[in-house]
Amino acid sequence: MRLALAHLLQLGRQPPEPLVLVPGERFLEPVSAIVLHETEEVVELVHDVMAPLLASGDVEFIGEINDAEKPAFLSGARALLFPITWPEPFGLVMIEAMACGCPVIATPMGSVPEVIEDGRTGFIVENEDAAVAAIARLPELSRPAIRTRFEQRWTAGRMAEAYVDVYKSL
Repeated sequence: MRLALAHLLQLGRQPPEPLVLVPGERFLEPVSAIVLHETEEVVELVHDVMAPLLASGDVEFIGEINDAEKPAFLSGARALLFPITWPEPFGLVMIEAMACGCPVIATPMGSVPEVIEDGRTGFIVENEDAAVAAIARLPELSRPAIRTRFEQRWTAGRMAEAYVDVYKSL
C-alpha cells in the first residue's frame, strides 16, 4: 500500500454523492480519494469534476478498492474526511474507520453527531476552514482509544446487547 500516516483519506460509496472532494492544498498534505463502487457515474465525476484537483497533484484518485483492501487504507490514513452534504442515515464508513483506529473529520449532517464523539473519535466541523484546523488537532486523539470506543459502541455483539435491553424494557 502506498498510503502512510501522512495522508488524509476520503472514501465514497456511490452516487449521488460518491465523494465531495476537498483540495489537498487546503490541508497542507495529500488527500487520497477512494471509491468503493466505481460506477459509470463515478468515472464521469472523476473526469469532469475532479480533473483540476487531480492535475494539481494535491489529490490522488486511487479508484475502486475491495473490502479486503479497505482496512489497510483506513489504518494507514491520518484521518478519514467525511464532508457529507446530505442527511446520511448512518454512514457505515465512519464505523469502519473507527474499527481501524482512524479518526474521522466530518460535517454535522445526518447521523454524524450520533456516531462521532467530537474530540474523542474525531472532529465534527462546520466548514472547510474548521476541517483544516482539525488536522492540526489530530495528535490530541488516541488511535487505540478510537478502536476501544468502536468496540464499546459498534460491534455486532454490543449492538445486539442493546437490542436485547430494549426488548427487555418493553
